[in-house]
Amino acid sequence: MAPSTSVVKKGEKHLDTKQTEEIKNVFQLFDMDGSGYIDRRELMDAMQALGLQPTKQEANRIIGVGDKSGEGFMDYPEFLAMMEKKMLNYDPKDDMIHCFETLDTDGAGFMTIDGLKKVAADICDPADAEQLEELLNTLTGGTGKMSEEDFLRIMKRNNLC
Repeated sequence: MAPSTSVVKKGEKHLDTKQTEEIKNVFQLFDMDGSGYIDRRELMDAMQALGLQPTKQEANRIIGVGDKSGEGFMDYPEFLAMMEKKMLNYDPKDDMIHCFETLDTDGAGFMTIDGLKKVAADICDPADAEQLEELLNTLTGGTGKMSEEDFLRIMKRNNLC
């Protein structure tokens, strides 16, 4: 399922009708048994469908906070309140950090040619190793290593975060 196309503008205080309806549709989609509740796994799937990247720990925390009965489930009003808060506090920079972490394949804090090649292969990008090396060397001044800070600066300069 593709991420949400509803954009929340910075500084907005409430979701619009379209966004609220989208959240309701996602909730209903992931309430597989029609019980009116979703569990932790369903919550993670639903959040991902809305374009968010929750961790397992975050989903457990969210369910724990929203689950009034303590049974490990969240009903629609709880889900809506949680998603509204999450979407209104969304920062595109978080997506760029997640992207960088994907490219930092060894977790050393730098994007390298190996990470770039791996991701390019994973997404079936037609660029060959030489093109990727040239791109990375151009962006890094020949070092072949890009920090998260430099990556975010480039993304911001190109209005991507």
